This record gives sequence, structure tokens and C-alpha cells, in this order.
Amino acid sequence: MNSLIKNSPEAIDRPPGSHKSPFQSFHKLKPLAPAKDAIFEYTYRTVALAVAGFMAFSEAVS
Repeated sequence: MNSLIKNSPEAIDRPPGSHKSPFQSFHKLKPLAPAKDAIFEYTYRTVALAVAGFMAFSEAVS
């Protein structure tokens, strides 16, 4: 677990030994923001593709 903390992106900017606890950065939403944006974009594109596919299918059937 120690090597995971030392190699984390948050640990690069500060000198070694300056972190208070391994769980210090879990309450911050900044590292999770790109992941949330990617999940939202993936979901949006998937729903848009499904709606477009359904519209094309219903147009072809009728």
C-alpha cells in the first residue's frame, strides 16, 4: 500500500512524508471528475445511439 501512495498523482507534487493519512485524498472529488465525465459521455452516446437505432429500425419496418 505504501508504494501505491508514493506513486499516486497527488503524491508527485509534495515531498515524501508530508501526507497526513492514506485516506486524506478520498474526500476530494477532483481526481474523480474526469472519470465521472467519461462515464456521463459514454452513457449519453450509448443512449443517443440506441435512440437513433430504434428510430431507424421503426422507420425501416413501417
